[in-house]
Order: sequence, then structure tokens, then C-alpha cells
Amino acid sequence: LQDSNLILFSGTNGVQGCELWMTDGTVNGESLLLDINPTGDSLPGRDLGFINVQTSLGERVFFDADDGQNGRELWVSDGTSAGTYMISNLNVGDGITSITQTATWNEGLVYSTQNGNQLLFTSGERNHSISVFEASVFSVNQIQTLLTETSTWSSFGGIEIYSNGHDLWFNADDPSIGFEPRLLRIDGQLLSFDVNTGGDSFSNSFTETEEGMALIATQSNGGRQVTLLDEFGNITTLTNLVLNGTSTPIT
Repeated sequence: LQDSNLILFSGTNGVQGCELWMTDGTVNGESLLLDINPTGDSLPGRDLGFINVQTSLGERVFFDADDGQNGRELWVSDGTSAGTYMISNLNVGDGITSITQTATWNEGLVYSTQNGNQLLFTSGERNHSISVFEASVFSVNQIQTLLTETSTWSSFGGIEIYSNGHDLWFNADDPSIGFEPRLLRIDGQLLSFDVNTGGDSFSNSFTETEEGMALIATQSNGGRQVTLLDEFGNITTLTNLVLNGTSTPIT
């Protein structure tokens, strides 16, 4: 936390178990911030680590933790015990797992649910996570359009989520084109890219370039190749890699 010159971390003193600690960087400057799980180990940041975000509420650190009652969920802290709390209880059992994906977007955090059925957004308010398609940056009409367009989608955020602050890239599965990359712009525009017209592209390794988003995706007949997507919906295959000494596409 740059504003308060604090570092948050997980640790144990042999009494409280593995809990949330903080330090100001000085000798003996560390202290227990919050004993999240009084009956065991909350293991803060086990799956997501600690994600620093400049939110609309101010600087916040997001992390996962298990309070011993609600499973592993998303938590947030402003560096004080009173300002450290669970965002929302997403699931019976763990709402956050090792496959949960996150991205910083629109002065908040986007994250996928454990079952992949939702892509959620939070600015750090207590008990307040909403669908990313209902973010306040969108108008009422835009929200309705987005919710309608994505109503049959599933596996949100599978494999990877990427954001440069205003554009949000993610994968989602739907009956029409399969598991493919999507682009949600801060102006409410939503684009879908059918990279693999014969199935699922399973795109990953999102890398922003001056020309668009480069990623690795399964092509219809070309194996897994480096592919370029742009904000106009264009798809360009950048590589044609094959196994050494053959014409067989790489997988």
C-alpha cells in the first residue's frame, strides 16, 4: 500500500496460524493485521496472491482467504483491521480456487467464479460483487444489451483474463462459436472472435501490441499459432509453425 507505506503479507507467529500481517519496512515494524480464521489457517493470498488496485474507494489490496466458515473467498484490505473484510460469499464451499483468473479494470478488480458461470467486478465495497456487464460505467441500455448477448455464455474467464485498464479481454464459451476470446470495451462495445471456426480456440498468453492483442490459439486446421486480434474484429494468423521435418501443425 503506497499511500500508507505498508506491505501486506501472509505469515505465522506460531500462535494464530497463517494469517494476514503487515509491515512498515522497519525493524520490528511487523504486526498481525487480522486473524481471519481464529480456529485455523486462513492462508491469505494462497491462490491469487496480493493484488494492489487503485479503486474508486482508494488504494486497496485484494487477496483470497478462508475464514473457516465460508470457504476460500475474495477479501480486500485498506491496511486497517476494520477495513479488511470478505467481499462476498460466492459459493457453498470455495468461491476462489487456483484456476480463478483476475484483472484490474475500471478502478476495480475483475475475477472469475469457481464454477466459471460468472465474470464478476468489484471496487472493494463490502458485500458487493456484480457481473462485469453491470458495471456502473455502462448505461442501463448497454447493461441490458450486454446481459442479453451473454445470457447463453459460460466458462467466463477460462484460462486467462487481460486488461489494460479500459479494454477487457477474456474467454467465454457459447453454443454459436464455442470457447473463444472476447473483447469488452469501456464504452460498452462487446466483440467475439471465432478464431477456430471448427471448434474451440482455447486462447491464452494475451499480449498487447500496437496493432492489437496477440495470443496463442488453436486454428481450424493449423494447430496452435500466434494470432492477432484487433478492436475492429479482425483476426490475423501471425505464425504457421509445424513440427520439425513435417507439415504437421504444432499443438
